[in-house]
Amino acid sequence: MNLHAAARRALPAAMLAGAAAVGVLACSTSSDTASSGDQAQTSTTSTSAAPVNQGATVVAKEFAFDPTPEQIKAGQTVTWKNEGNSTHQVGAVVDPATGQRLFSSEPLRPGDSYVFSFAQPGTYNYICVIHPDRMQAQVVVAP
Repeated sequence: MNLHAAARRALPAAMLAGAAAVGVLACSTSSDTASSGDQAQTSTTSTSAAPVNQGATVVAKEFAFDPTPEQIKAGQTVTWKNEGNSTHQVGAVVDPATGQRLFSSEPLRPGDSYVFSFAQPGTYNYICVIHPDRMQAQVVVAP
């Protein structure tokens, strides 16, 4: 086999590898994962890749969350997307027993999103930490 024929055979494999690399880059997001008890959270500032156990999407826009309440099953996630013009920050209502929030995003600029996975059934009240008097909502997690 001559060098020209070998190059023609290698070209499709190289193109496939390059396409795979581009696909990985296109689907990557900047995320941080933390754990709080049995709950796992993922903060995301890109909407190019959907979480594996996607349960629901809530939109923050015009100083409201939509829909509320949102209902999912244990083990599923909620993705909050900021589709408004203001910065918002999603956070669970502070637990009076511990003084802590179960989850809290970084400030979400317009276009940003935040993902949290709910492991345990229950009713979870949350707010926009920046606009707590105007933006309040709830996630109901079924077994």
